[in-house]
Amino acid sequence: MQTGSGDLSSAAGNENPAIGLYVHFPYCLQKCAYCDFFSVGLLSSGKQVKGAGSEQLVRFATGLLAELDARAESLSARTIDSVYFGGGTASLMPAEVIARILDAVRTSASLAQEAEITVEGNPENFTGDYLKQLHEIGITRVNVGIQTFNGRHLEAMNRFFNEERYASILEDLSSGPISNFGLDLIYGFPGQSRTEFENDLRRCLEARPAHLSVYSLTAEENTPYYAAVERGVEKAPEEDLQCELFEALPALLRPYGLHHYEVSNFARSGSECRHNLHYWNYEPYIGLGPGAHGFDGRLRYANPRNIAAWEAAPAVAPLAPHEPQNDIPLMMARLCGWISLDQFRDVARSGGLDAVAALKATRRLVQNWNRQGYCELNPDGERFRWRPAGLLDLDSRIAEWSSELTASLAIPASP
Repeated sequence: MQTGSGDLSSAAGNENPAIGLYVHFPYCLQKCAYCDFFSVGLLSSGKQVKGAGSEQLVRFATGLLAELDARAESLSARTIDSVYFGGGTASLMPAEVIARILDAVRTSASLAQEAEITVEGNPENFTGDYLKQLHEIGITRVNVGIQTFNGRHLEAMNRFFNEERYASILEDLSSGPISNFGLDLIYGFPGQSRTEFENDLRRCLEARPAHLSVYSLTAEENTPYYAAVERGVEKAPEEDLQCELFEALPALLRPYGLHHYEVSNFARSGSECRHNLHYWNYEPYIGLGPGAHGFDGRLRYANPRNIAAWEAAPAVAPLAPHEPQNDIPLMMARLCGWISLDQFRDVARSGGLDAVAALKATRRLVQNWNRQGYCELNPDGERFRWRPAGLLDLDSRIAEWSSELTASLAIPASP
């Protein structure tokens, strides 16, 4: 493992493709029991971020601008075509703070004129006034974590629930100035029925979102929900319902113009999340903020999951080599459209694998998957896409792909 300033500029090679920039805002009102992202619940910690001049916001913005300055060399030769403000609950940030960060980004790097700039958050923050303010500072996309309209399920998961805002959020989005909005839903809450989920889905679809993310509830280790399931005081996710809905979702959403482009994501044509496609296509990105990650194609870094540690030394996260034989399948296998073997070869080469050996191993594996009914091949055999059987047990397919690529590392590198 290398250590140092966290500068990724030297590892990227001569090519400088457009990259994504992720900004991690570490605060939320209260931390959901199922959430394993780094965040600090304000209600439980006694902190607050009301107003751009609040202590927490000033310290966060100061640290973020310091990290941005420290990573300026990595950014100077790159064009940024997506910026994603996530968290935590990024919508707790006043628009003027977001504008200040974007101004600093434009100073440090080349921000594409048509860049996708997303703010993620929760219904209680995306009021009509806030949406107008975001639009005025150049935000092109918002993503709202609905999860469910059922307050009982939300409260059981310690998720902040404002019934009034949940009742009005879809109208605010539909009539607001940012037409490119996405919604998040979760299914498989303990005790949730298919009818309950379909009611959530119907309400979201009536708002005509450009993008819909639909996640199955999971009990992630080191979360309160996982601990409660292990102790037997909370039920595990409804796995039978999850399998049933996962298979049904593409057909349910297709009539609304939402196509299945990633395991958990659906979008209208042209409204796929450009920022997340950087991840899934194994492309470079920079991460800013406590708990954020970055990747240049060869090296990774992970900022400390601790606000004080990050504030004390932003941009000194250690650099570590990636593991392309594991990381490439983990990302690319999530795509639900046609996956090009030529594109895979190029990604494998840029990631440091022997492209000839990796392509040969992958081609052989894909042909086996086709025979087993996990995927289909296009007529010339140069592209594949998953069938439902492949997606239902995707973890096994990813493990097989990683194993084949690992074995290919033993093959002498081609000239």
